[in-house]
Amino acid sequence: MSSTGRGARRRHEFDYYVTPLAPIKDFLRAWQEDDPDAKVALSVDDVLDPCAGGNATPTDWEYKPGYVYHIPPTPMPYPQALREELGVLALTNDVRPDSPAERHGDFLAWADETFVPGVVITNPPFSIAMEVILKSLELVREDGYVVMLLRLNFFGSAKRLGFFQTCAPLLAYVHHERMSFTPDGKADSVEYVHMVWKKGVPGAGTLTRVI
Repeated sequence: MSSTGRGARRRHEFDYYVTPLAPIKDFLRAWQEDDPDAKVALSVDDVLDPCAGGNATPTDWEYKPGYVYHIPPTPMPYPQALREELGVLALTNDVRPDSPAERHGDFLAWADETFVPGVVITNPPFSIAMEVILKSLELVREDGYVVMLLRLNFFGSAKRLGFFQTCAPLLAYVHHERMSFTPDGKADSVEYVHMVWKKGVPGAGTLTRVI
């Protein structure tokens, strides 16, 4: 997800907005400090990143008309952060064939009943972010977590009001610095937040922390 380059080609053609590692690691550390159950959940080998990203081979990305970037092979950011920070090996999926993810397919059509994740964590494509959240809440085990990196203004939407009134995240970690998702290094136009849901725990309000 990124709000940069709103006039660019539709994101699903080449959805390559790389999430920086440092903010992911900042979030993982803060979340474990605040929720002892999170530390336990992340120690189990059932973490899923359904929109893992990355690219296995070099490629050229037309970020917007007239701006073409050469992208070298790039690892999947959430799996890399989980591995480096916690030693966790996440199951990975991405719709793009060039992603180094273990599985390739449309997460919204995920039907693997043999793997029930305890944690689903990702930066979802903006155009289907709500659908990814709902699918993740459906798939995760009863006491499992769903963690999404979203624009802070994701809270501000009439069409999502009913969802947030009945299924608000338990925790929201607002990143104090705007992130850069693009090869030019320019910061995004909005702030970002890691939202954390716990399945089976109704969310009527959200505890917010700035990190």
